[in-house]
Amino acid sequence: MNAARIDRILDELRDIWRRNPDLRFGQLLVALAYPNERISFFEEDDTFEARIRAKASILASKEAHSADRAREPTVGLAGEASV
Repeated sequence: MNAARIDRILDELRDIWRRNPDLRFGQLLVALAYPNERISFFEEDDTFEARIRAKASILASKEAHSADRAREPTVGLAGEASV
């Protein structure tokens, strides 16, 4: 590997960070590593809270569906129903 790439990359990183000094280092790295992702620390609290509620609702629905399936009778290999 070419060790010169380290200085080139760090120079670019330094330039970007100096143009965006309000970003924390972790924010900068995540924004660079995942440029097309919605990063939650850029969202307002109400938007983030809505996403949490939506995820909780989806998980609750999946859990309810799994519980319903566990109560359904199953058919054994011989064709008889069991609970």
